[in-house]
Amino acid sequence: MLKRRKSKPVQESTDKSWDGIECCSANERNLRNLVKSGMLADFVKKNNGSWDHLKWLMLCDDITTKGYTPIDLDWVGMALEQEKDNYSEKKK
Repeated sequence: MLKRRKSKPVQESTDKSWDGIECCSANERNLRNLVKSGMLADFVKKNNGSWDHLKWLMLCDDITTKGYTPIDLDWVGMALEQEKDNYSEKKK
């Protein structure tokens, strides 16, 4: 579960979804780091916002290989869909 930090005010950044949030688990911390790395955004861009199951499995393997584990792949899927939405909005 995510908790708001009380000791520091929220700072402005380009990734507002994680501002002022302290992660409580390795899964959450790894997801935050994965999103911030740009790996998901790069995947969406490289695949022009569309991919098949094999590419998803390859992405999951890359995530594991690069050390973002433990991580909840359902959460990764949701973050990936958000990146896809962001990519689609930028293309408009």
